[in-house]
Amino acid sequence: MGSFGEHLRREREMRGITLEEIAAATKIGTRSLKALEDEDFKKLPGGIFNKGFVRAYAKFLGIDEEQAVADFVAASGDFDTIKSNIDPAQLLGQHEEVKKSSSKKAKDLQSIQTDSRSGFPWIAIFGLILLVAVAYGGRFGYVKYKAHEEAQAQAQRDAQARVEAEAAAARAASEAAAQAAAAQSVEQPAADVQSQQTPATPDSSGKASQQTAQPAAAEATNANLIPGGFTVSVRARQRTWISIISDGKRVISEELPPASEKVVQAHDRITLRTGNAGGMDLALNGKAMPSLGAEGEARTVTIGANGLIQ
Repeated sequence: MGSFGEHLRREREMRGITLEEIAAATKIGTRSLKALEDEDFKKLPGGIFNKGFVRAYAKFLGIDEEQAVADFVAASGDFDTIKSNIDPAQLLGQHEEVKKSSSKKAKDLQSIQTDSRSGFPWIAIFGLILLVAVAYGGRFGYVKYKAHEEAQAQAQRDAQARVEAEAAAARAASEAAAQAAAAQSVEQPAADVQSQQTPATPDSSGKASQQTAQPAAAEATNANLIPGGFTVSVRARQRTWISIISDGKRVISEELPPASEKVVQAHDRITLRTGNAGGMDLALNGKAMPSLGAEGEARTVTIGANGLIQ
């Protein structure tokens, strides 16, 4: 096995992802995914299906799609061609049968011509019958071949449309999460300013009862949440791959560069998977959470409104 399949398997195992999870998200069978990793290309459907599988696999892992396709083309060589269900040996056999049949009819025609005494034009009649038979057989084979080609082309168009629809849905989910995070980051500073401007009021004995800014800021942050919900922010200190599922829906699956941040909201729970637990910081509703593990360690955790769910 070459570097293409090894690279895919290494990236997947580094992120702690199974082939079944990729199959469920991309609608590609585990047999085909394993064939990519094993570089067993004869098990793939061929044509644009192969490149579509590679793009979907790479996108789910968060790696460079174009580079993955280029590596696949280099590894597969001339295999990446449209397969045909028409067996050349079968076509050759049919051709031989037509030749034998034509030869037999020619002999029968010669015999009839020799034995005929009435002068009836048997040669022309049998020649016409043979011509009609050959023409009908050729037409039938051509129609069958064109129908097969059209079915293959339609299947390829359907697969491409499905891949593009899944990519569009993933982009829409990512943009929605980014907009929610931006709205929260704008509202929270306004709440902090309001809490800092709250004056101290004297009590009955003449002493001022001080009001701290942090509780007011926390209340303002909670007020900005969706009803009954909570937020989890992920800030990358190193290059880190993450996958986040919010209330059963995948909202993020990508590699974060250093100093980048993602914020996700949920009602019930958030499931976070990372390939570098020690390379990022987590915060629940603005409060720092304990580290998930060491650098380079793959972890999967579930977070609720009150913290980690064991």
